Amino acid sequence: MVVLRVSADDLVGIRFAMSPIGETVAALQILGGRSRPVELRPWREYGRAAYAGLCRRDPTVAALAELVATTSWVPDFVCAPPPDLRTTVTRELTRVGETPDERARHDLEVSSGGRPLAGSLSGRGVARRVADSLFSVWSELVEPMWPRLQAIAEQDMLYRTGLLTTHGWSRALSGMNLGVRWRGSDRLEIAGIGGPDRALDGAGLTLVPCTLGGRWLALDPPESCALIYPARGAGRLWGGGRVPPDGAGRLIGETRAAVLRALDQPSTTTLLARGLGLSTGGVGDHLAVLYDAGAVTKIRDGRSVLYRRTPLGDALVEPGRGPGGRV
Repeated sequence: MVVLRVSADDLVGIRFAMSPIGETVAALQILGGRSRPVELRPWREYGRAAYAGLCRRDPTVAALAELVATTSWVPDFVCAPPPDLRTTVTRELTRVGETPDERARHDLEVSSGGRPLAGSLSGRGVARRVADSLFSVWSELVEPMWPRLQAIAEQDMLYRTGLLTTHGWSRALSGMNLGVRWRGSDRLEIAGIGGPDRALDGAGLTLVPCTLGGRWLALDPPESCALIYPARGAGRLWGGGRVPPDGAGRLIGETRAAVLRALDQPSTTTLLARGLGLSTGGVGDHLAVLYDAGAVTKIRDGRSVLYRRTPLGDALVEPGRGPGGRV
């Protein structure tokens, strides 16, 4: 467990961001053998063949996957805190590749916990090799699914922003299932992550949802600190526009049932379409039918329209649950 000491100003500075390289590292953790929830196990099968080919061509990929899958601390230079929601893979990889070798070797040694590093993760030019390997993994495995990964992460942020708007940072963080607890008025405990306690000292905290289940602290002292955490809804990644046959699917059709299931948290038509791999128009048509039937409701949030399930919608996708929440 690590403890972050935060001030009122630090709380005000908390924000969300996206990290393509964070998802890439999480993908390597899965391929390297790190345990993940059952709904993410298909990622290993999805990436197995391409990953094997990458390892044959580039030993740094295999060495990096083994390191991030077994370490309790992802190397800081590999996953620096992303600046904002528009962070690009090019921007992140440029930063990785430009890291001085001395700093990169230090971070890798800390991450290895005293274990010998593979030859490709030592010596001159190591930062550039790591950046090139991460780009290969991104290009072959993560980028083809990025629109769906991004949509699920954005839905997670919509959900959590609603909590924060309702309850404020100090109360909402404890209830966001991030392994975060408040101790006193200025201590934020983060379970399951090791390392020394530290004060944010005005650096602020960035929250970064990771669809592939990654969870670690990303530090760039003294400038910034980020908590990468598992995004909600990752189980939908492999469902596409289909769901297993069940009562809801037989009653209203499998695709419409998939749309309804995806609304376990509020979402827009565009995010639903991207997350399910469907057309925006098709999702809009399904939502119109569900809305007319009373299975979903909608509210305007700025320029966006958010859909959410009603108690009737919950009852359709949760067997045995009645519209009033009775079983």
